Amino acid sequence: MDNERLFEAARKGNIKVLHDLLGKNPLILTDVALSCSRETPLHVAVKACQLHFVREIMKHKPEYAGEMSKDGKDQRTALHYAAANGQLEIINELISTCPKSITDVTIYGETSLHLAVKNNQFPAFSTLVKWLEKLNERPVINFRDRDGNCLASGNCSKTIQFK
Repeated sequence: MDNERLFEAARKGNIKVLHDLLGKNPLILTDVALSCSRETPLHVAVKACQLHFVREIMKHKPEYAGEMSKDGKDQRTALHYAAANGQLEIINELISTCPKSITDVTIYGETSLHLAVKNNQFPAFSTLVKWLEKLNERPVINFRDRDGNCLASGNCSKTIQFK
């Protein structure tokens, strides 16, 4: 029951409910992570564009940033969803809290950069490139997905481009 309330709070961005649930069970975020849930509350909040909830949950459980959804067909981190949807503030929040997340890849070998380009999110792509430079992770630009697609021109089977 509390897990359902937590996910509903994430969808709606209800920080008060999050605090109430944490007061009742300080380990609820850990419990949810260990459950059979396909997503974390962070994934849900990112998909629902709930920036303030994202910020609050990252204070309590920053390791959620590296958690993959357990969808099976399309495992992604919260940053992957934010990049694909062009959520700049959420991208900045996630990377500033968990810089390592910028190197995470999906089960298809796609980085957040790949997803930003594939979804025509140029401002997100630009933001991610700035973070890569700041974090000295520029080689991520040359990562290839499972099909050999890459963002840079050169030795790739196919270069991904904005449409």
